[in-house]
Amino acid sequence: AVFLKIINKKTHASEILKLEGNMWSVGRHPSCEIVIDDSAISRKHFDIIHTAEGYFVNDHGSSNRTKVNREKIEPNRPVKLNSGDIISVRHLEIVFEIRDTAFEDKLASLPQTVDDKRLSVESTNVGHFPVIYKETSAPAVLKIPHNDNLNKNNSNRKKQFAIVALVALIIYGLFLSDSKENPDLKPPDGQTTNPSIKGYDQLTEDQKKSVIDTFKLASSHFSNKKFTFCLSEIEKLHDIVPFYSDSKTLENMCREQLEIEQALLDEQKRRELREEAENKIHDTVDSCKKNVTTATTLEELNLCLQPAIELDPQNILIAELQSQVKINQEAKDNAAANQAEFARRVQVGRAIYDKATNNFNVGKLKTALDQYQSFVSGNYPSLSQEKATATRNIASITKSLEDKQNEQIERCRSSADSADPKVTIKACDAVLKEYPNSEEVIKIRSKAYMVLKRELKPMYEDSRLEESLGNIEAAKDKWMKIIEKSVPSDDYYQKAQRNLKKYGIEM
Repeated sequence: AVFLKIINKKTHASEILKLEGNMWSVGRHPSCEIVIDDSAISRKHFDIIHTAEGYFVNDHGSSNRTKVNREKIEPNRPVKLNSGDIISVRHLEIVFEIRDTAFEDKLASLPQTVDDKRLSVESTNVGHFPVIYKETSAPAVLKIPHNDNLNKNNSNRKKQFAIVALVALIIYGLFLSDSKENPDLKPPDGQTTNPSIKGYDQLTEDQKKSVIDTFKLASSHFSNKKFTFCLSEIEKLHDIVPFYSDSKTLENMCREQLEIEQALLDEQKRRELREEAENKIHDTVDSCKKNVTTATTLEELNLCLQPAIELDPQNILIAELQSQVKINQEAKDNAAANQAEFARRVQVGRAIYDKATNNFNVGKLKTALDQYQSFVSGNYPSLSQEKATATRNIASITKSLEDKQNEQIERCRSSADSADPKVTIKACDAVLKEYPNSEEVIKIRSKAYMVLKRELKPMYEDSRLEESLGNIEAAKDKWMKIIEKSVPSDDYYQKAQRNLKKYGIEM
């Protein structure tokens, strides 16, 4: 037997239903076989169908969609159900379970009356009616006693019983096909005329016999699941009379069974096409993967993968191979960039080395020293020989500059013995121009400058006295001597210069 356990995950309520028959619609509308009064469920949400191929669930394009084992199913595309599958709609879960494979053989032993425990159903639509294996007057849905009630608003399923009764009548008609108790070819209800059948009583006896035989044959085809043959016989019947008994209902049932079979065939075809596409994608990806190297570009790969991309551009196998080639291409681009940067650093380093060597050769030792030191401390690859030469030249330049510095310092030192402090100051200034931080030279110059200041101070005071007495020429002579004995950076030199300028003499 087939059971459904309906679980409301919000309220934790649950209910177990036992299904009998072959088609059950699920929704909020009272006409559904299984009514679930919940806003998540559409008025007619989905059907559960039993066919020769098994059980299927078919979504009616509901707003909240239907999931089977957490996977959304496409509307109007039946999906096969297996025992243990979970049908879910938002917070509702419906566990589908087949507990007794011999259910059909035990239908005859089920109760023939409906008690208050059944879940009442009513349907005004016989659409998607499934293949019926055995007929019974038992209810299509039975509620199994349970502590929790998920739904208490189900209504009577009068229409379902009507369909079950119809099929029972059809089966009964089949039994009559072998009976010899109908020599007058009366209709199945035992009447010689049937007021409910338009035109039947106007038929000839041969036509009546043909109608009855055709109806029986159509019913037999329906029971044997030969729905195309069933429909063909019904059409022959309707060519004779507009309808006979429940021939219109039987015709609708045959058509809908054919639609279900066609839907299943279409789904099988789609599944085969998907499998064929997946196989082609797999083969294409494998073939392209064998030809991939570190030099393969993404454009080359996509050209190879084009047949697979056309089938499914989002396929995971395609994406993985494209990702691999992208990584390879990025690594290749990074290597090229690193190589270009390497070449640039070599070029920059060689240019600095060449400039330093040129300055070294023309005697610009300090400039050459700075450039050689910058070259050696910089990260300039592939110039190991040049670095060795630069290191030797740095040592040579350093010694030369030290020798030159010592020579100039000695000149400054020896001039300190001169009686003229101006000579000492000039000699020391020459050294400080090259080596401004030489402490010894700075001390020698400072000592000479103090001597000079002591000599110039009385001379400048005398010149101001002469000027104040009006002896301008005498004052000018003293100012000229101050400039001759002093140096331009001295205060007395600058004062004497300003005084001479005041009297029109530019120095």
